[in-house]
Amino acid sequence: MKSELNTKLGKLERNYRNSLRKALLSGVVLLGLSFLAHSAEQSQAKPQPDKIPPYQIKQIEPGVWAALKPAPHRIVDSNIVIVESNKCLTIVDANDNLSNARQLTQDIKKLSDKPVCYVINTHWHSDHIFANAVYKKAFPTIRHFVGHVSLPKLIETKAKPQLAEKIGQWENAIKAAKQRVADGIGEPQLEKKIANAEIQLADLRATKLITPTLMVEQKLALPVEGIKVELLNFGKGHTEGDLVVYLPEKKLLLSGDLFDHLPYAGHGYPSEWLHTLKSIGKLSFETVIPGHGAVQQGKETLHRIQWLIEESLSLANKAVAKDQSKKAFMESVKIAQYHQKFAPLDELGERAYKQFIPEFFERAYLEASGQLADRQENNQ
Repeated sequence: MKSELNTKLGKLERNYRNSLRKALLSGVVLLGLSFLAHSAEQSQAKPQPDKIPPYQIKQIEPGVWAALKPAPHRIVDSNIVIVESNKCLTIVDANDNLSNARQLTQDIKKLSDKPVCYVINTHWHSDHIFANAVYKKAFPTIRHFVGHVSLPKLIETKAKPQLAEKIGQWENAIKAAKQRVADGIGEPQLEKKIANAEIQLADLRATKLITPTLMVEQKLALPVEGIKVELLNFGKGHTEGDLVVYLPEKKLLLSGDLFDHLPYAGHGYPSEWLHTLKSIGKLSFETVIPGHGAVQQGKETLHRIQWLIEESLSLANKAVAKDQSKKAFMESVKIAQYHQKFAPLDELGERAYKQFIPEFFERAYLEASGQLADRQENNQ
């Protein structure tokens, strides 16, 4: 029975990796049925997950707050930013975890009694759009959900299948856990854990993905008073359509996932990403609130990711010129030699490094060999 269960979990892990690599790192599948003990993001937390808050609200500048994910949760869900203008608030990005998003809406109401006018989604990944409906319900004053012109298509073709697959994974895991109970081999409290998981599953099933009603092609000055808020797109990068939010008067950039400390590259476009980073680097900013991880100062992280993309493209182009297969190329890349560039790393960082960094080289090879445009992003 144990062998059969392991086989099923192995299959789930392989399938899940294809479209939800970020969630994979949260432990939903890697830890098998143990995710039922807590929400997906909590399964890796140390010390006890219930001792770690889902986010920490920090004032970055007067009128700008960030709900930052604690370090053990930083990869599975995004940071959220709240920007205050004269008459209303703007929220940047929307959590994957709907329960946390509901809690955040209450905390936002404590920060300011001003209405929320705009919600900006920097890109299509679930940890940046899933909670839009939570915001819509909590803040009926929202005028527009804002995104790149590509976002409606990406929500339809990528985010909706991602949500459906995520629901399927939870259903399968709950089914397997119930079988353990029926067979008398479930650990103590498993039935309670299953009940908690079913509540979260019902939440996911009820989720409605909201598409933008105000769209940005290259640049848009958000129509708010008292603060300049610019939405910029410099081309493809981390995904097919990434927005950055630039507050020039505060020298502050909200970068989405374009240059986290360890950005996910599995849906990226290396050459265009490089161009995007170089263009962003010309902006005058001193502080960066990334989609994941701690607040950054200066442009060091941007330059590090820029360097990594340049390195991956250089090696990939040489490999293709020599007719080297992708398998041979990936085996030739010495991932460990880049480790010092990203050190020090905690346990979660080490796992993210081993998963994310090779993907820069894989995507670079696909681009260099002319295969990138023919592959579906969510089937990498």
